[in-house]
Amino acid sequence: MLSFWTMAAAAQTYIEPDTRVGRPYLEAALGAFEPQSTNHLANQDGQGFGLVGGGYRPTPGFAWGVEVTGFGQRVDTPAGVSAPSGFRSVDSRARLSTEGLDVNARWIIPFDRWEPFLGAGVGWYQSRLEVRGTSFFFRDTVAEEKSNDFGAHVLAGFDYWIRPRIALGAEVRFLRLNARFESLVQGTEHVGGTFLMLRYRQAF
Repeated sequence: MLSFWTMAAAAQTYIEPDTRVGRPYLEAALGAFEPQSTNHLANQDGQGFGLVGGGYRPTPGFAWGVEVTGFGQRVDTPAGVSAPSGFRSVDSRARLSTEGLDVNARWIIPFDRWEPFLGAGVGWYQSRLEVRGTSFFFRDTVAEEKSNDFGAHVLAGFDYWIRPRIALGAEVRFLRLNARFESLVQGTEHVGGTFLMLRYRQAF
């Protein structure tokens, strides 16, 4: 079905990028996350990435957007975490999750249906390190700390407009973000990393 849709779109008369200029757009993306190496957290394992957002394209070669993002990873439980009263054990792996709101700018190179782009942005993120444990009857959180901080990212990718105002594309992004979990880990941790995502974008 997707092949038929793409072929049908290709058969249509192509509409120049100018028809998308001066219009808002919505977008969504899913992808993989590779954590940046950090100082005191061991055996990092990226768990995925999601994004929803929107923006505006004032010229053929420039667009800006606002996004809500979320991603996570698994790490070894910090050595100092012990089982509190009533718990038999603490999980050997902890979850480190991050949610954020960012703004970005993209420089676009219109080329027929293909539109490569480069961009950069900044955002405000909340990171949470959570350790869970097991009692005789249930599982629950035994230790948790949150950290808020600004982060910055750079990105590169492309859109392919399968219809005049609907595009599929891909993007690679690197986010630099720090966090501090003083009650669980001493020092500053790098909780950003590299993202590879597939994206849907629709202009209105």
